[in-house]
Amino acid sequence: MDAFDGFALKSGTSLSCPHVAGIAVLLKSLHPSWSPAAIRSALTTTASTIDPSGEPIFTMGDAQTVAGPFDYGGGIVIPNRAADPGLIYDMGMTDSVDYLCSIGYKYNSSAISALTLQSTVCPSKSPSILDLNLPSITVPNLGASVTVTRTVTNVGPVDSTYIASVESPLGVQVAVRPQMLVFNSTVKKLSFTVTLSSSHKSVGGYYIGSLSWSDGIRVSYIVYMGERKHSDPSLVVDSHHTILATVLGGSKQEAAESIFYSYKHGFSGFAARLTDSHAEMMAEMPDVVDVIPNDLVKLHTTRSWDYLGLSSSHAASNLLTESNMGDKAIIGVIDSGIWPESKSFDDKGMGPIPTRWKGACVGGDRFNSTNCNRKLIGARWFVKGLLEIIKEPINTTAGMEYLSPRDAGGHGTHTSSTAAGSLVHNVSYKGLALGTARGGAPRARLAMYKVCWETDLGDCSSADILKAFDEAIHDGVDVLSVSLGLGVPYLLDVIAVGSLHAVLKGITVVCSAGNRGPTSQTVGNVAP
Repeated sequence: MDAFDGFALKSGTSLSCPHVAGIAVLLKSLHPSWSPAAIRSALTTTASTIDPSGEPIFTMGDAQTVAGPFDYGGGIVIPNRAADPGLIYDMGMTDSVDYLCSIGYKYNSSAISALTLQSTVCPSKSPSILDLNLPSITVPNLGASVTVTRTVTNVGPVDSTYIASVESPLGVQVAVRPQMLVFNSTVKKLSFTVTLSSSHKSVGGYYIGSLSWSDGIRVSYIVYMGERKHSDPSLVVDSHHTILATVLGGSKQEAAESIFYSYKHGFSGFAARLTDSHAEMMAEMPDVVDVIPNDLVKLHTTRSWDYLGLSSSHAASNLLTESNMGDKAIIGVIDSGIWPESKSFDDKGMGPIPTRWKGACVGGDRFNSTNCNRKLIGARWFVKGLLEIIKEPINTTAGMEYLSPRDAGGHGTHTSSTAAGSLVHNVSYKGLALGTARGGAPRARLAMYKVCWETDLGDCSSADILKAFDEAIHDGVDVLSVSLGLGVPYLLDVIAVGSLHAVLKGITVVCSAGNRGPTSQTVGNVAP
């Protein structure tokens, strides 16, 4: 969506951000009690580090290489998995205070108290920043041994048992204690430790591993064994039962019940219901070529929401339908404004504005209160901070810019429609890809906070951004989409400060990672 009534192409993490914001508001609609940290955890721990085609994810550019966490972060989001993650790494006020104490505020408790409006004194022994309850673990300069603690909350079946599975980084020994977590109606939250040790000091670079918790629920896998070793199909089937029985404890009857397909004519293999640990054991067997998850294969598409499994074209159950397309949720977008006449912001079929909404539709150049509706329920603009820096008026001639929430450049309109655009049928890009244009949460409400302006500098001021956060918190948004970033990340830049306060009020904040890459330490918005 461009700034006007047509449709256009844009790319970059600015557009990744509203995609995730759209999914976040669906999750918030489905799970109203989830905190921002819970939503972030669900999105991260259920993401895929392989392409939906089954191939590795590759970096962008001419010299393509296999991507890693510094390229794809948590991975490709899988919205329907995020709706039911099993375990979440949650955080609250105590975690935020411990984080601030660990990064240098130990001797300035008054500053933390001012941030949190609670009397706060950092403990004499500063909390370790490594123990921040994120769904990832990063240990810089690992020398001998380091132990970190994490706490998980069960949001899956009440009676659940999870077993740890570790893929250790190169040259690092990893010990998880305990290796089994047992939840029931009274035990809903458990902690575990991860000890990383190395006999040698790493010299430069990063070493990547993984830790996953499996609930032992069987899902379907394909065990591919290559060319047949028997011409008689019945002997091929029997060999399948035999090899699977060795993994399942020796019962060929159980093996036969687990297998729902035996591939016995053109090649050898079978499809069976296995736990993740059983699948890993099968993969290590010498007669097994590969173990492949039984995933869905889709028709090729240019449509990002279909690609992410959130199609609205049929009645299949998914996060989009279960959350009623984000109905009653409110997404705030901090960006360059919005073009309200776009069909993506049509309010046809939408109910009344939620009564909890306290925002406003602030007018200005070519924008007044009638430009808001039951879809675009709020719009504000902030320019005082920028004017303090550039020391000259904004050029509003010939449509260069508007002193109002109206978008002159198109960036904010695009991110808004990506996150929560209404359904617009029979749309194409210059005759290509005819279909329905929509956002991730088509029935969610939108509020625009314009902080970026078309000037020679093309920037957004820190003061204006922080004011936008402040007003958004007051207005009552559920999710904030922020496709902005500073050139160099700071421990407490304005986006980090604004996000901290929004999160403490229960608002999920989704920020873009930046487009500087592809090397390490080029990601913006790194505050947890």
